[in-house]
Amino acid sequence: MKISGTSRSQDAKSEILKAISEERYVGPKLPSEEELANELGISVITLREALRELHNDGYITKKHGSGNYIHRSALGMNMRMDKTKNLSDLLKGRYATIRFWHSDYSRLLPEKAVREMLQLSRKDEAIMYERKIMVDKGKVAVFIQNYIPVKQFQRTIPELVQKPSIMDFIWENCRQEVVQTAVYVTPFLSDELIAGHLGIRQEEATIRWNEVFFNTYDFPLGVSFVYFHPRLVDMHLIIKW
Repeated sequence: MKISGTSRSQDAKSEILKAISEERYVGPKLPSEEELANELGISVITLREALRELHNDGYITKKHGSGNYIHRSALGMNMRMDKTKNLSDLLKGRYATIRFWHSDYSRLLPEKAVREMLQLSRKDEAIMYERKIMVDKGKVAVFIQNYIPVKQFQRTIPELVQKPSIMDFIWENCRQEVVQTAVYVTPFLSDELIAGHLGIRQEEATIRWNEVFFNTYDFPLGVSFVYFHPRLVDMHLIIKW
């Protein structure tokens, strides 16, 4: 296949990954860089950009002077936490249908855990809203509670613009840019509220992560409490050494 178009390195990456999946390459290594570049009709420089991304994604390991070794073990790993920042994209690796539910907005005094993460006083209010990500026939795979300090907003509740992610929501309604998040992953025994939303048994073990969103000045703009269905969400990651 000859690669053409503007994103040539991305196209080359996709074609090499497809060839690995279809077992077109015999043995543990890819062909030489010169052979691959000729096969794809691209320069060696463009090819190396594609190979660098494949290495970072865990599909190959580049050994200087030895070649590019294939990791077929990485092909079957869906729901890769290390490859996406978006929960809906995470689920698309396994489920054909993804739908969303969004609650109304509530203005409230948040509990202590939320206040501490957002550096709020007892008198500071927050806007809270809930989201669900549903798969297949309406099964709830992820339930999310989002909290954003009222003092960040440039709009009132009736004027708030709904967005698919909390980062986009914060930018649209607060004109604040999220540049970094901190995620704290913990085991969690489902209480009545979470069990009801996820459709699981009360006190059933699941995973929760608390994600705090920071701006350039390291100030917390919002926090998400994310709960995963223990049988519908099975996350993985690959760590390069």
